[in-house]
Amino acid sequence: MEEIIGAITEAEAQAAEIRAEAQSKAAALVAEAQAKADETEKTTREVCKAYKATQNKASIAAAQSEYAASVAQKTAEAKAYTAKILENIEAAVAKIVGRVTSGDC
Repeated sequence: MEEIIGAITEAEAQAAEIRAEAQSKAAALVAEAQAKADETEKTTREVCKAYKATQNKASIAAAQSEYAASVAQKTAEAKAYTAKILENIEAAVAKIVGRVTSGDC
């Protein structure tokens, strides 16, 4: 009977030792997982920050390019309009000069 009690006591001691070892391993795994999660979060924040900066620069460059193209287009339109007006102005100037020189003001 004492042998059975001794065997049970020994088994309980082994079970307690196994449980303590398992808890220690679990704590180590949790700590390792937390460290990996923290590193992943840090890396993700840095990647997002870099992406935001890159996208801001790209957006600014695109806006400046669009602005320059719009200004160039409107400048060309204004020059064409001015040229068209200047073509028709000579007849009006000749008419005015003719009226002034003939005394018919």
